[in-house]
Parts: sequence; C-alpha cells; structure tokens
Amino acid sequence: MLNLELIKIKNEEIKEQQRKIYKKIFRQLCEKINISAEAGKNFCLYQVPEFFFDQISYPFNECLNYLNSKIEKLKKDKYIIEVIFYKPNVYFIKWQI
Repeated sequence: MLNLELIKIKNEEIKEQQRKIYKKIFRQLCEKINISAEAGKNFCLYQVPEFFFDQISYPFNECLNYLNSKIEKLKKDKYIIEVIFYKPNVYFIKWQI
C-alpha cells in the first residue's frame, strides 16, 4: 500500500540534506578565498566537489545554481573584481585589496 505522505516527508528530508551540502560547499569556497588572501594571493581556484563520501548524493546542477546565486552576491563586494566559471566545476575568483 502506498503512503504518499511518508514519501513526501522523506523527499523533503533529502532536499534539506542537499541544501546543507550546498551551504557547506559555499563555506568551503569562502574559506578558500580567505586562506588565499591571507597568503598574499589575489586570486584562487575552487573546484566544486561532485560528491562527498560521507553524504547523500546531490544534483550537481542544482548545487551550481545555488553557488551561482551566492556568487552573484559576492560579486557586489567591492573587493571581488572577477569571477569566472570553467566547466565542468571550477571557479576562478580574483580580488583586489
């Protein structure tokens, strides 16, 4: 017998876990920028992970859409001067301090 309410709840839980992964990836990207800047660099490359061993799988394109929306906000920062995405999964970020 089907229980669509349980399936819906399970799907919502999966989506929430995926959103947490997207946020984790964005935090890693920000950390990469901070570490590179502290090391005296004015750019960095960040390779978006396609999966994590200890996490559920996630739709990679949805993750990229999430990152792109967050990066659009980063571009408004007066220090970020260039952001380029190289397919399939690498961001080049340049800043000037």
